[in-house]
Amino acid sequence: MPEVKRVGVLGCGFFAQNHLNAWRDLASRDVEIVAVCDTDRGKADSAAEQFGGTAYTDAAEMFAKARLDLVDIVTQVASHRPLVEMALRGGVRTIVQKPFAPSLADCVAMTDLAREKSVPLAVHENFRFQPALLEAKAVVDGGEIGSPNWARISFRTGYDIYAGQPYLLTEKKFVIADLGAHVLDLARFYLGEVEQITAETQQRRRGLSGEDTATMLLRHKSGAVSVVECTY
Repeated sequence: MPEVKRVGVLGCGFFAQNHLNAWRDLASRDVEIVAVCDTDRGKADSAAEQFGGTAYTDAAEMFAKARLDLVDIVTQVASHRPLVEMALRGGVRTIVQKPFAPSLADCVAMTDLAREKSVPLAVHENFRFQPALLEAKAVVDGGEIGSPNWARISFRTGYDIYAGQPYLLTEKKFVIADLGAHVLDLARFYLGEVEQITAETQQRRRGLSGEDTATMLLRHKSGAVSVVECTY
């Protein structure tokens, strides 16, 4: 597979700043941001000025004009499927921010198209690759605590995520998709695949459309049980 050198970033908002900085940090490996795109011209121009590349406000124009090895899609979830399909049909390797899509049908359609076009498609997941969590995995796999059959994984924060991402206030499926994706994956990482899950959700902040707290009970195929908690 050819090396990734020329990268385009779709979405230049609050969270995309993490992605833009990460791609810029790979400049020592000859990776270059050659295109950035956002429907907000100001955000696109600001990203281009700070991180490089040509600014676009239309994704189709970016794919038509920029010669990309890979596109990083960091937009709101409702836009993922049309943007992913546009990239795949253009033969551009694609990374898309989680949540992958609003529905299972959308997820299946995108993965089916990736297979049909033989174009790599990946979804962002970074918690399990953090150094401290990899160290914990090494301890578990090394047998130092025996074979684990129970775990609690909890992520609780009072950080004001709504200040930078106010659209989250209107998400009807919220914390499980936004934060639960990470902590649920950690349960799989440490204890293996899951065969059964139940959940209790709460809406603790007034004015939300969806849940901001979830407590989940998982039974893993190994017989292990985990309690996974997440709250904003």
